[in-house]
Amino acid sequence: MSGLELFQQCPPGLGGTNCTQASCQSTYVQPAQRTLKSNNDAACTSCDNGFAGINCNVCSGQNSCQAAKSALSSGSSSSSGTSTAGIFPTVNQTLTCYPQPEVITQSFTDCDVNQPTLSALFPGILKLSLIRVQEPDNATLTAQPSWPAQKSTTLSSVWLDGVQQFYCQALGCSGGNQTQAISKDANAAQWGTYNWTCSSLQCYCIPGTKICSGGALGIQIAPIIASINGSLSLPCDYADPANQTATHACAFKGEILQNFLGRDGLPLQNCRSGSCIAQGAIDTHWASEATANGNDAGGSDKAQLTGGVIAGLVVLGLVLLGLLSLVGLGLFFRRRAALKPRSPPTGPVGLRWTNLAYTLPRPGKVQSAVGHVTAARRRRNASTSMRGKKAHESSMIVMDDLGSGDLHRSTNASPECLLQSVSGFAAPGKMVAILGPSGAGKTTLIDLLAGRAKAGTQAGQVAYLYTNDAAATPEASQAKMIAYVDQEDQLPALSTVREALEFAATLSHAENVPSHERAQLVNHVLDALGLTHIGHRRIGDARRRGISGGEKRRVSIGLALVARPRILILDEPLSGLDSYSADRVVDALRKLANNGSGNAEGTTVLMTLHQPSSLIFHSFDEAILLARGGRTIYHGPPGEAMGWCERNGEPCPLGHNVADHLLLVAHRMHGHGTGPAGGSSSASAAPSVLEKPAGAGADDDDVERYRSVLRAYRRRVALEAGERTPTTFFTQLMAVSGRFWRHAWRDPSGPLAHLIVTVIVALIIGGCFFQVNLSIGGFQNRFGSIFFMFIFLAFLSLSATTSLGTHRPLMMRERANGLYGPLAWLLSFVVYDLVLVRLVCAVVLSVVAYWMVGLNESGARFFEFVLVACLFTVDMALYDMCLAAGMHDLSTAVLSGGANILFQLGFAGFLLNVNSIPGVLRWLQWIACMKYAMEAVGSNELNDLRIVDNLGGVPIDAPASLVAPTLFGFKPFYYRDVLILALPFLLGFFAILTITVHVRMRELR
Repeated sequence: MSGLELFQQCPPGLGGTNCTQASCQSTYVQPAQRTLKSNNDAACTSCDNGFAGINCNVCSGQNSCQAAKSALSSGSSSSSGTSTAGIFPTVNQTLTCYPQPEVITQSFTDCDVNQPTLSALFPGILKLSLIRVQEPDNATLTAQPSWPAQKSTTLSSVWLDGVQQFYCQALGCSGGNQTQAISKDANAAQWGTYNWTCSSLQCYCIPGTKICSGGALGIQIAPIIASINGSLSLPCDYADPANQTATHACAFKGEILQNFLGRDGLPLQNCRSGSCIAQGAIDTHWASEATANGNDAGGSDKAQLTGGVIAGLVVLGLVLLGLLSLVGLGLFFRRRAALKPRSPPTGPVGLRWTNLAYTLPRPGKVQSAVGHVTAARRRRNASTSMRGKKAHESSMIVMDDLGSGDLHRSTNASPECLLQSVSGFAAPGKMVAILGPSGAGKTTLIDLLAGRAKAGTQAGQVAYLYTNDAAATPEASQAKMIAYVDQEDQLPALSTVREALEFAATLSHAENVPSHERAQLVNHVLDALGLTHIGHRRIGDARRRGISGGEKRRVSIGLALVARPRILILDEPLSGLDSYSADRVVDALRKLANNGSGNAEGTTVLMTLHQPSSLIFHSFDEAILLARGGRTIYHGPPGEAMGWCERNGEPCPLGHNVADHLLLVAHRMHGHGTGPAGGSSSASAAPSVLEKPAGAGADDDDVERYRSVLRAYRRRVALEAGERTPTTFFTQLMAVSGRFWRHAWRDPSGPLAHLIVTVIVALIIGGCFFQVNLSIGGFQNRFGSIFFMFIFLAFLSLSATTSLGTHRPLMMRERANGLYGPLAWLLSFVVYDLVLVRLVCAVVLSVVAYWMVGLNESGARFFEFVLVACLFTVDMALYDMCLAAGMHDLSTAVLSGGANILFQLGFAGFLLNVNSIPGVLRWLQWIACMKYAMEAVGSNELNDLRIVDNLGGVPIDAPASLVAPTLFGFKPFYYRDVLILALPFLLGFFAILTITVHVRMRELR
C-alpha cells in the first residue's frame, strides 16, 4: 500500500516504506517490482536503456519508448498474441518519447533545484521530480504497467543527495500556454512557456530526513513545509523541439512558498521531461489545439434612407439633450453643496473595543444562522441597538456573526482563531501602537476597527469615544470619521505624487471646502512626509519606472492624511522606510494627533508596527502588545513597558530595545495560558470618558439584547467613512473621468495598439474582398467580408476583460477608502474604454473596409452599418466587462468571453443555418447579439442587390433577397434589430454590469 493520500499503491519511480525511496529500471517495469535505489547514490545507476533521472522515470531519445515496448513484447511473445492494431485501427500506435513539459496524458520531469537559500542551508545535490497526470495513461497503447493514477493531479518529490526529503500533492490541475517566460535567456525561452496550475496543494515532510529535521543548523523547516498549501503554479519553458536532449527551466510557485522564497518561488533548472505517448495521441492533441485557436468568416449590407433614419436621429438628439440635462443637474447639485455652511470643527474621537474575536471561515463549510435568533430579529436589533444611549456610547455596535453562537463560545481558541477576546481603547487624540509577532492578529484587529469586510466569524463590541467638545454623533461633523492605510500599496501608476494627493483631497472633502484650502492641505502633507521634491514625478509600477517603494509607502499615508480623518488607522506604515523617513512619518502623525489636547485638529492614530526603533516606540502615547493567537498581554504607556516586563519575570537586558524585547516576550507567551501575572498594565487606567458601555460584560440576556447582524459595525463605518461619500456624484464622475483620460494621454499604448491592429485588419479585409462583384462568388465574398468584420469586433471587445481587470485593484481600494461610489467609477471607466478604444476602432474599421470591399454605395446604408457595428461592439464589450467584474480570475473571464464568441459565431446565421437547428436548441439564436447585427446589415445589403452570373451557359439575374432568407435565415427587420441591440442587450448588459460591480468589486479580507 502507498503512504501517499492520492494513490492506492506507490506510483512509478517510488517504493519502499510509505513510498519514500526511489526505484530504478524504467516505467515499463511494474512499480512494485522495480529495484530500490541505494541511499548512497545521488541517482539511480541501473536505469534501463533510454531512461534516466533520479528514479529512471524520464525517457530519453525519440525511439526509447518504442524500443522498450518492443523489448517487452519480445520477452512475452509466448503469452498473448492480441494486437492493439485491431483495437485502435485508426490511431498511430508508434510510441515516441515526448520531451516537452506539456502534459498530454501523464508526464515525468526531473529538475535541479536552484534556490540559493536552500543550497546554503542544506549543501548537496538538490533535485525535484514530478509526476503530472492529465488523464490516466492508456496502458494498452503504451504497454506500460498500469497504476491507479488520479486524473488532474501532481506529485512532486524533493531529493537531497538521492534521499527524498518531502513531497507535495496537488489536485484540480490543468495546463495551458502563457506569454511570460521563466528563463531570462531569450534563446532558451523562444519556444514559449507552458503553465501547469493546480487549485489545491499540500506538502508533507518525511520524518527523520535532513531537511525536515533541520540539518546541522537545527533550523525548523518542517512547520514551514507543512504550511505550504493553497494553489500551485508550475510554469515551464518549452525545450528546443529539434534537440531531443535539450533541457528547460521551470518554477514551483505557490502563495505560501513565495512568501518564504520570494516571488520566483522554487527555481528549477536543467529540467528534463519525458513521457511515452502514442504518436496518434500527440497528433490528436495538436489538432484539437489548432482547431480551438482557429477563426472563421462571412456577412453583407444594403438599404436606403427612410423615415426610420430620421427617427433614429431624433432619438440621438433626445439622448444628447438628456445627457446635457444630467450634466446641468449635476452642476446644480454641486453648486448647492458648495454653498452649504460648514460645520464647526469638533474634537477628536477615540475607539473602544471589547471582547473582539475573529475566526477564519472553515473551507467547504457554509456558516448557518444562530438558531434562536431570526434574521428579522437581527435586523430589528440592528435598527434599535443605537437608540437610548448616552452620547459617548452612542456608536457601540455588537458584532456577533451568524453562526458564532454566544460571545464567550466564539472566543474559544482554535486553529482558525486569529483574535481571542481582545479588548482595549484608543483615547481621543492619542497615538496608539499595536505590536506583536507575525500571526498575532494585528492586521485582523485593525481591519475590524476600520470596518473592513471580513470573511470569517466576528464577535465583540466597538464604540466611538467622544470628548466633551466633540460632536454627539459623527454625522454632526463633516470630517471623515475613519481613514485606513493598508499594508499593501495600491496607487495610480500614471499619476504624479501631487496629482494622487490632489485627487484624494478633492474626493475626501465636501464641495464647501474651498479649493485653495485643499491645495494648502496637499502642500502641507507633501512637506510633512518629505515628498515635495518628488511631487512632479509619476508613481509608477512594476512595468513603469517611478518612485521608490519607501516613497510609495509615504504617498499611501499621505492619501489618508489629506482627508483629515478623526481616526486614522495604519497597517505597518513604516515597512520599507529608512530610519529618517520613518521618524518623519511618525513626527507627521504626532502633529496630526496633536498630543490629544482636544484641539479641533486632533486625530486619533492607531497603527501596527513590526520592529520600531526605541525612539519611535516611545513617541506613542499607548502601546498594545498582542501574543500569537490574538491575545492582549500588555496595554499601557511605552514608558511603563520595561517595568511591566520586570514585574512579570521578563526583564529587558541593558541597552536592549524594549520594543524588540516585548516581541520576544510575546513569542514566549504563545501557547502559555492567558499571559503573565498582572496582564495589561492599564486595564483600569481609562479616563472617565471611557466608562464601561451599557451591555459590556453583561449577562447572556444583555448580550442577546445587543445582538446584531454580523456586519452592523462595518455598515455603520461604511456609511460614515466610505459608502456615503462626502462629495456629489458629479464631482466623483469628473474627477475619476479626468484621471482616466489623463492616464490615456500619458500612456496611449493600449488604445494605439487597438487602432493599429484595426487598421491592419481593415486593410487585409479590404484587400482580400476588394470590390466584390455581383456573381455568386461575389455574393459569398460580400457576406464573408461583413462576417470577418464582426468577428474582429468581437475579438476586439475581448480586451475589455483585461482592461477592467487592470483597474480593478485600485478601484476596490479607493472605493473601500470612501473616495467614490461604484457607479461613478463605472460610468467613468465605461465612457473612457468604449469611446477611446471600442467605438473609435469600430468606426475606423467600417470606414476603411466598407468602401474597399465595395458594399452598398448609399451614404445612408453606410451610416446604418456604422451604427450596427458600434452597437455590436458596445454589447460585446459590456458582456466581457461583466465577466471581468464577476470573476477575480482574468483567465477564466477571458475563457468565458472566448466561449461566448464561439457561441455568437455559431448562431450568427452565416456558418450554421438556423432553420436546420433542432427546435430544442433553435431558441438560442435569440440571445446571440451577433445574429441581430448580421441580420441588420445583411438585410440592408440585400435590399437592392441582384445576383448576375452564368452557370453552364445559363444566365442568372435574380434578386439576392430570394436566396438569402433560405441561406442565412435573415429577415428584413433592420430597425427591430437595432432596437434589440440597443435596449435588451446594451441596457441589459449595463444593468448587469452595474449590479456586478456593486456586489463583486469590493474588498473582502
